Amino acid sequence: MIRSRLIEQDCSDTNQINLQYNLAISKIARWDFPVYWPSILEDLVNNVEFMQKNCSLDTNFFRIENSLIALHYSIKTSCGRVLATERNAFKAFSASFIPKISNWYKSYIYLFFENQSYNPRFLVPAIYCMKIIKRLFAFGISNPENNPDCLLLYDLIFESLSQFYNFFSNSSTPNDIDNITKLSLKLIVSIGKFYIEVSKFSPTSFVLMEKTVSVMQWYGNILVSNEADTPPFFQYNPLLEGYDLTPNKIHLQSMLLFKAIVRNLAFETDYESQNENSPATICNNIIAKVFFNDDFVSLLINAMITKYMVLSNKDIDKWEFEPEEWIIEEESDNWLIDIRACSEKLFTELFMDKKEILLPQLLSNLGNTSELSIQKKDALYTAVGLCAFELSKSISFTEWLQSHLINDIKQSYAGSEIIRRRIVWLIGKWVTNGLVPDNLALCYEIILQCLSENETSIVVKLSSVVSLNECFNDWNFDPNDLAQYSEIIVKQLVSLLKNPLISESKPIVINCLSMFIERMRSSIKPVLGLLIEAVPIIWEDIASDTNANGEINNPNSIKSVIDLTTNLVNSSGVESQHLNNFVCPMITFSCCNSPVQVFLQERGLELWMASLKQCEFLTSDLASLFGLVCQLIGSDNSEFMSEYFSILQSYFYLHLPFFVFEQNKENLLNIKNSNEISSVDVINRITVGFQELVLNITGHLVSNSYNSKFFCSMINMLDALFLSINTADRVDFMKFFELLKISNFIANIYGICQSGSKYSPIVMSYAAALLARLILISGDNIGDFVRVLASIIGQSDFDIVLKDLCHILLNNYDMLVYQKHRKLVCLALSILVSTTSISVLNHLSSIISVVWIDFQASSGNSRDYANTSDDPKKRMLLNKPIGISWDKGVDKLNSELDVYDDDCEESSTSQETIRKHYFANNDFVAKVNELLFIKARFSANRLKYSDEELVKLTFGDLSEELAMENLNFIKSLPDV
Repeated sequence: MIRSRLIEQDCSDTNQINLQYNLAISKIARWDFPVYWPSILEDLVNNVEFMQKNCSLDTNFFRIENSLIALHYSIKTSCGRVLATERNAFKAFSASFIPKISNWYKSYIYLFFENQSYNPRFLVPAIYCMKIIKRLFAFGISNPENNPDCLLLYDLIFESLSQFYNFFSNSSTPNDIDNITKLSLKLIVSIGKFYIEVSKFSPTSFVLMEKTVSVMQWYGNILVSNEADTPPFFQYNPLLEGYDLTPNKIHLQSMLLFKAIVRNLAFETDYESQNENSPATICNNIIAKVFFNDDFVSLLINAMITKYMVLSNKDIDKWEFEPEEWIIEEESDNWLIDIRACSEKLFTELFMDKKEILLPQLLSNLGNTSELSIQKKDALYTAVGLCAFELSKSISFTEWLQSHLINDIKQSYAGSEIIRRRIVWLIGKWVTNGLVPDNLALCYEIILQCLSENETSIVVKLSSVVSLNECFNDWNFDPNDLAQYSEIIVKQLVSLLKNPLISESKPIVINCLSMFIERMRSSIKPVLGLLIEAVPIIWEDIASDTNANGEINNPNSIKSVIDLTTNLVNSSGVESQHLNNFVCPMITFSCCNSPVQVFLQERGLELWMASLKQCEFLTSDLASLFGLVCQLIGSDNSEFMSEYFSILQSYFYLHLPFFVFEQNKENLLNIKNSNEISSVDVINRITVGFQELVLNITGHLVSNSYNSKFFCSMINMLDALFLSINTADRVDFMKFFELLKISNFIANIYGICQSGSKYSPIVMSYAAALLARLILISGDNIGDFVRVLASIIGQSDFDIVLKDLCHILLNNYDMLVYQKHRKLVCLALSILVSTTSISVLNHLSSIISVVWIDFQASSGNSRDYANTSDDPKKRMLLNKPIGISWDKGVDKLNSELDVYDDDCEESSTSQETIRKHYFANNDFVAKVNELLFIKARFSANRLKYSDEELVKLTFGDLSEELAMENLNFIKSLPDV
């Protein structure tokens, strides 16, 4: 009852459009059709028919219109169905509805033209009918070319299009646009949208429908006919504005319709469908012989070059008064809404298919450029650039550049800037395609000349920037070719950024400078001083440009500056240390938790990671940022957690924990810049950062609100932290144990590993490996570690804690994937055995058989536990925690790291690679021989237990066969 009442209320007697009711009905249709209200579309159709029979358009116009709008919105929301049952229901409705809407549309068009009444009230429902038909054909009808009702409606639509064309053909040149004209042109545009939608979503059906030939001929005539043969309302005029734009929209639709079928992948034939009767073959024949016959293609290309690709006076006015907006529009891919951009797109694709016809025509036009106006010459040069690669086989660009274009560049006359702009655009196309390899220097000089202070046109300068950027994107770009121009490029780009007329287009200039730095790599060092001087000024100028709410006025510019700085850091390598004084404030600005800067965080993190990887040693500026990443770890933004972990690991590779946990301060003198980092203020800030990091990590552990991959990444990061701490000559265990006590961190790690915890087995195994790392760090201080753990978990009996630790490591061993983690557990159990606690030794038989013997077997063959599918090959080794390939040996790891370093395109990763070498070579767990370690730790029990007691503990409750394996393993251990 509520549903029927809603429809009834929507179409009640009213004198306005009930927009809210219409939207409400469409929302209900979106969610209730077809499961909860399967008849909603039929109910809406019946409602329209009721209104048509019982209401007059003159007196109840809005009631009929409301009923059609509600149906239109409901059908529109029903088009995006995903489930097959929903799509099938909509298709079944569409098939039954086609005859009805065909009659509706036919009656409205008939009533409009009846007795030349031309009542505009009939056009409004006709327009809504057209919108509905568009959805039905595109989404509701499969193979409309085989449906007689669809074919009749399709013919009817073209017939109405022809009627309106004749209606306007018999009209005189309009002075004012009246309501009838507006609505009529709106209906024609709706018909054009219908054809475009059908060609887009059902291209094969569109081509195979018989009336499509007439449709394409009609729209083709619109494009290529002379003005004298075209009704005034259909003539293309780039100066039209407002409602007057409708004729231009018709021309754009015509262009889009041809663009939709040329080189459409739907018409490609595979090996199995190359027979003459396949739909794809038939469509290709129709397209080639009917739609794009040679005569029409010649006319269309001529129309595009001489009419649609030509700059209008309106374009030139915008060029002069809004140069930045003009260039931004030129560089945007707006061919769906701009007829000049669409014609360029269509020209490019037509040339690929019809170059044997078009090439002679284009070459002939190039021979008569002196007779062309500036705008038409610009359009011709545009065509040359769009088909540059194919055209290079017929003409020599080098010769043309030297004989014609250089003269064009040098000339100065009214409008000459149009040609200069097009020439630098041409050069960008040629260099990108590798068409002028012998004249790169000349091309660079022409571009730089158009960037110089002598050039007065902002558009020419910005176009030169775009072309220069394309030159950098050349696949065969060689920094040596550009080295001699580096200084002038930097100076001119920086000078352009300082130009007060440059505001919205700053990202274009900054991106060009950024690409220049990236492509030049280490060759950028001769101009590094200029860049170090310029970049902070550029940053300060853009970052300080804010509105009253503190929001940045030009966010794209500030993102571009951060990208530029990241490339500068990567390209300058170890010299990037000199950039920290302005890079670190930039990182702080972009990575803070302020909602205003949230859009900068991704780029700020990239800059942060680059700065840490490139620096040779830790500076106080970088160290001061450590607290920020520790804060970010505690934020709710999980999108960047992997970046946070990478930044933390980079800090750990830079020995940051060493400054806090090294008890022998004399060892700090061996680290570069240690005096600066060792100051009390810096150390205190780092210590507070570690405390906040552990506090936030504990919060994540307790929440268990992330997936296993997140937890594994986090525990790998913690493993790198503790590995870095373990590089200290003498660990300050007091500070270390205090760190573990924060927010019960160690207790949470301990709890994760326990049997029956709420965590997944993978997370439990990773946590067990981390616990093993903590046991190893404690080493001879294992008693203190157990005491701290016991006090945190509230256990007074240390033997029970040792027993639980032993259980944890044993129970999770089989779930460990990486050989690194297995070795950690193997060695940690050895340390637990060395405590001589009977609670541990009661599990000695299981320790030997489950862990020690298994690890020895896996280390003695080629078993590789690494998950090689996680990362690309080159990144796999360095992205995983150090030591994943321990089963291959440290020498093998170093060898692979060397190969990686040699293969890198840039040496910018070498500093962090060196640090990873260091960690790989200095990790005790990686270097130690596990059998010697086990022997030494096991021998500690001989002072407390007799051989008979140890043999008994070795056997345990095992079978005779397994017991003998255990005994043989102990006997085979080498002497210490």
